[in-house]
Amino acid sequence: MRLWGVEAQQRLQRAQVLICGMSVLGSEMSKNLVLSGINVTLQDDQEVSSDCIESQFLFSAGNLGQNRAVAALPKVKELNPLVNVRAETRALEELDDSYFTEYSIVLLHAFQVSKAIRCGAFIPRSLVEEFVAFSQRELVENGLEKDFFSTAELSALCNTSGVKLVPVCAIMAGIAGREIVKIISQQDEPIRNIFLFDGSTGLVACIGTSHTHAMTRPEDTMGNDRNFVVNSIL
Repeated sequence: MRLWGVEAQQRLQRAQVLICGMSVLGSEMSKNLVLSGINVTLQDDQEVSSDCIESQFLFSAGNLGQNRAVAALPKVKELNPLVNVRAETRALEELDDSYFTEYSIVLLHAFQVSKAIRCGAFIPRSLVEEFVAFSQRELVENGLEKDFFSTAELSALCNTSGVKLVPVCAIMAGIAGREIVKIISQQDEPIRNIFLFDGSTGLVACIGTSHTHAMTRPEDTMGNDRNFVVNSIL
């Protein structure tokens, strides 16, 4: 209370955050938010798989085949019994626009290059090259330079698009959770633009207005340029 002040604390208590998808990142985000005293709704229409059990602390063998939001609900509640935690099992496409109006923040995450790419397995070079070419066209069409991201970075993104890098998710969830608290409490300005963390190297990409960027250590960039938005290579 002394740190945030009465008004900021009340904003946190009144806030409702919708976490869309109980993937590794979604699980980490739910933990961070409820421990911060924020009410959350866990949305997911998928079932717990063996992969989920191996990579996420919210699931155990007994949850196999259950809806991921429902299975995660009891353990998320245990983290902080003082906050309201709900489960939503419908797909986002099934929810009316009015459904989202009750939430202070809607957290969307996950990345899917294409259903044709076999995530976590060998990806043929032709598919990688096709993804790189597609991405470069999209960059140009959106007013950016073709080499805004290097070919090596785009190739790495394609090869790891479906891989759940748990340490990366933990880092990104911590950063995103901090920014959500900033937004809700209105105590500090949230970061903007892009925060790009490469889990394969442990480095942060600084992307400037000139569309050029260099890889640096997180401690060299965090807190210095506050003009970026949380994103990640997963």
